[in-house]
Formats: sequence, C-alpha cells, structure tokens
Amino acid sequence: MEKYLMAPPVPVKYDGVQVGGDFELLTKEPWTTAQSFDLEEEFVERVRTLTDLPFEKGIKVSILPINLTNDALSSNIKGQLVITYIDINGQGLGSDEKISFTLESHEENQMKVRCTRRIQDGSNSTENQETLDVSFLMEHLQIPKEITSYPYYYNPYHLNSLRFSHNGIMIPSESELFALNRGLINNHVRSWGHMNNFNFICTGLIYFQDELLPKLTVSRNEVREMTYPTIAHMLSAMRALNGLLYVEPKLDQYHFFDKLERDVKYTSGDIKESRFYEDNRDFWNDRIEVSTVEGTLTIRELVEKSPQRLQVYLGSHSSRFYQTLINYVLEENFDIEAEDYEEDGYRHMRYFVTKRSRPLPEMVLGFDPLTFVDISNSSLLKLGKNININHSFVKWYAAAYPILNAEYFHYSKQLIYGLYGNYSSIRPDTQKINRILEKLRSILPPDLRPPKDIDLSIDDLGIKD
Repeated sequence: MEKYLMAPPVPVKYDGVQVGGDFELLTKEPWTTAQSFDLEEEFVERVRTLTDLPFEKGIKVSILPINLTNDALSSNIKGQLVITYIDINGQGLGSDEKISFTLESHEENQMKVRCTRRIQDGSNSTENQETLDVSFLMEHLQIPKEITSYPYYYNPYHLNSLRFSHNGIMIPSESELFALNRGLINNHVRSWGHMNNFNFICTGLIYFQDELLPKLTVSRNEVREMTYPTIAHMLSAMRALNGLLYVEPKLDQYHFFDKLERDVKYTSGDIKESRFYEDNRDFWNDRIEVSTVEGTLTIRELVEKSPQRLQVYLGSHSSRFYQTLINYVLEENFDIEAEDYEEDGYRHMRYFVTKRSRPLPEMVLGFDPLTFVDISNSSLLKLGKNININHSFVKWYAAAYPILNAEYFHYSKQLIYGLYGNYSSIRPDTQKINRILEKLRSILPPDLRPPKDIDLSIDDLGIKD
C-alpha cells in the first residue's frame, strides 16, 4: 500500500500502522525554516586555492522552504518543498564550466559539499577536489520519512526526493516532465545549459487535489499530459524558486522544470476557461511588469494609465507558461497594435497598447495569445508570428469562425496553422489554404462562404520567389 498512497486526506492504517503519512504534516506544516550557514573558513581557503577565485564573501549552505499550501493561488494545490543549496553569495563563476560545486546526500543522515576543478590537457582530463562534511544540516531538515523512504524506487541522493500525489494517490515521479531545470536553478555559470549542476537538493511533496490532475495513462504508471490549469497553479505556487535564478532572472522566471512544457500549447481559450487570470486578477496585475518607452510598469499601473498607443517591449521568457500568461493579460486588457520597420537591413516589429475599446473576436480563443494583432501600417496578412486582424482573409475568418470551430474544426485550425508552414518547411502553405477555402464554398451557409478574392498568394505574405 505504501507504494500507492502519499498523504491520503483520510488516515489509512494497515495492521495498526498509518500508511502514506500524515496529511497535515506532509502538506500544511513547513518542515523547516529559511536558514544560512557559513562554511568553515579553512574549507573556503582550500576552495580559493583550488579554483583561483576570491570568494570574498565566503561560501554558505542555505535552506529555502517553500510552503506550497500557503503560496498556491488555488486550494487544490498543497504541499511543502525544501531547497538546500550551496550559496556563493552572488559570486558568479563566469563562464568556467570546469569549476563545479555539488551538494551530496548519498547516505542517510549524511551530507557533503564538494568543489571540483577539471583540468583538460589535450585528450586527457583530471579532476581535483575539496570536500567538507555538512551533515549537521540534517538537524535542521525535518523531512518526513514518507518522502525520503519510498519503496521500490532507487535514488542515489537520499534527500533528492520530489514526490507527487493526487487526492492521496501517488503520481509517478520518474517522468522526465518532473526533472528540475538544473541549467537554471542555482546555476552560477553564465553559459546556460550547465545541466550537470547538482549544487542543490530539492525535497518535497506536490499535492494535487480534485480537478487539478496530471493526465495519466490507463495504468496510472506514467504521466501522459499536463493541462494548463495544473501547470499554471503548480508553477505559481513554486514562485519562491525565482529567487534562485541568477543569470537572466526576469526572462527565466517560472522555468523550473526542463521539459514540463515541451510540446504543450496554451490557447487564449485554455487560459480563459481555467479562469487562472480572472480569479487572480489583482495578484497578477500587481506582479506582471511590462517594459514601455516610459519605463517599467505593472499591468495595474498600465491599466490605470489608460494608454493611447503607448509603445511596449515584449520580452521573450523561457517559460512558455509565463510568456503566454503575459501575452494573454495584455490581450485581455488592451487593444494591441503592431507595425513593422526596417533597421540595419532587417525587418522588426514594434508594439503599442491602447485602452481596450472593442471586444475581442471569438477566433482569438482558438490560438496562442497575441496571434492576431492590428498591424496598422501593413497590408500583409502575416508578419513574423503575428497575423494581421485587418486583412480581408482574417475578417472573413473571424465572421465564419463560430461555425468553423463547431462543425469544421480541422479546417478552422489548418486555415491558420497553414500560414506558419508545416513540419518540412516554414514557408506558408497557401495552396493548401486555398484548397480548403474552395471546399468551404460548397458547404458553408451562403452568407459565410469565402469570397474568391480572399484566396491567398505569396504576395499576401510579402514572400519573394
């Protein structure tokens, strides 16, 4: 039974012994407090000699507890996390991947700090190391045994145990979807992708409740898919981890799992249906910041400003969840206008926001936020990733979308996805789109049939043969 139960909300006993742990202890009560410990100066001096780095502020080991139950925006996310990490006080390692720190807990009640310097000599490499026993940390980490002692599962790091549960039933944690992003978290090396970064240990339980459930296979032994509300609520509850992103912290916010969002699409409709923003509008309006020509403003400040064609800079965030959320919030609150311009021989886009004056057409719900924008200075159908809402093709599509989406769903998607090419080419597939338009002329109601003059050519997309 212990293989299948984790934090059952109703106590379960077998032969008088509680199985799966105590729900209150595992989900509601923090297991430790935020603490930092200076490592012995003698060890730090040995590390300075090994690395030729000054470490003027010394080296610490710190503990970051994250109370998911308290921080979650939904009562259907609960749990506790503890991040124990080597803290070098903001002293970056530059771009030197030959120097690394590891925090090890191979055996119960033992923990060790290791600093390694790898020296490459032609095809040969050697490693020099300095280590320090920091097992005293165990006294400050009161991790429930149900988290660290999971039967039928081997983990070389005793405390590196991240568990998942839904209504008390264990969710498989071995999936690569749940592999933490070691290229970003507590990574002091400037070259992103230092994936062998084991200078922190993450221990904890993420408890999903009721409708917030990762989609599992029929046998329940593998995670098949993560839905938008499940990902959004989990990542937002873990937001304290943003404090351990150093190199590009604003651009990398919420990118805590390396492959969690791989091949996941978030449409405006998915986000609206989840009510993730609508139910937490004040929270996100105060937290999301947008760069403008007048400085950085929160969404709340931007809304209160009632802007008239204020230029904004849309950054590129590494977390698809956060990038899509920002775009959705902008789309919901403002009329978005774009224009293209040429600089140094390249085409670029600049964006403007205006206080919302018109309702959004239903078609925006079927695609990524900011797919459709007002490209005021261009007659082209598409520029970059943006589709011009003023183009005659899009105006027809907006009018026909409700019946297309309801009765000809595949066509409704291919008419837009075709503008982005296919698996073998990024060139828009205008021929396929025109074939679909021709079919629709024979099956749609007369008032919604596409006129011949909206058939597409490469001229509509500014493509030169």
